[in-house]
Amino acid sequence: MVITFDRDVNKVDLEDINNGTIEIKKKLLPAFQVEVTPGLDSDLENLKFEWTAVEMTTRTLTLQLMFEKPMYVSVYDWYDRLKVTFNDSQLFYSENGSIIHPRDRVLTERIPPLLPNGVESTLMNVFSSIVVVAEATAFAGSFFFTWLLNNIWSIINTQQLIVLFPLFDVTLPGNAKIFYQALMKIAAFEMFEIGDTVNELLSLEPTGAVNDNYETLGFESTYFINNVGTMLFYYLLFPALMLADWVIQKMSGASRSC
Repeated sequence: MVITFDRDVNKVDLEDINNGTIEIKKKLLPAFQVEVTPGLDSDLENLKFEWTAVEMTTRTLTLQLMFEKPMYVSVYDWYDRLKVTFNDSQLFYSENGSIIHPRDRVLTERIPPLLPNGVESTLMNVFSSIVVVAEATAFAGSFFFTWLLNNIWSIINTQQLIVLFPLFDVTLPGNAKIFYQALMKIAAFEMFEIGDTVNELLSLEPTGAVNDNYETLGFESTYFINNVGTMLFYYLLFPALMLADWVIQKMSGASRSC
């Protein structure tokens, strides 16, 4: 989890964030408190976790959350939510000495469905292998089975409709999330990541996804040019091919006239 500040703040020692305390109304409280608010059908006993602040910059604070039973997190219709409380208002302050406003000292954010450690990477490796095999098969088939292209294109069109289902505001299990991520790579012809390269070439400020569902499908930015992925090369290649065709036709016409 990453908390983003709207202005530069002082860099606090991670030990003070993880273990600092403050006395409020004769009661000793953590200076920085992280809790889970269970959803309507969730059992708080299944949501036990530990947290650690692992990195801080002048604009962000990164927390690492480790749930004992990750498969039980946000599995019902109502998401479980993470609650962050800045009990010590003096812990974080801006360069001009401003402290966190009282209305901003409690933050809440819904927790997406999770998978146990190691499962996500295993599933991603499996689905990535499937994606590579599927792409290689489709590529080879386009040469040797051209009569199947219409059917393949129909399948891709259907896939493009199916993979957009998670954009509806529904709860997805963790394994379905991995499946849709892999399927999206096939439907979108996503062969390699170009987001960072585009941001660097066009001097674009990196942005986050609209919400968790968009991020699940690979729409990790609010910029269209980033979300279109490797299809950008096809869009750029099309006018280049038209220009090349026009030049070849002109050259052919000139040679015939000679």
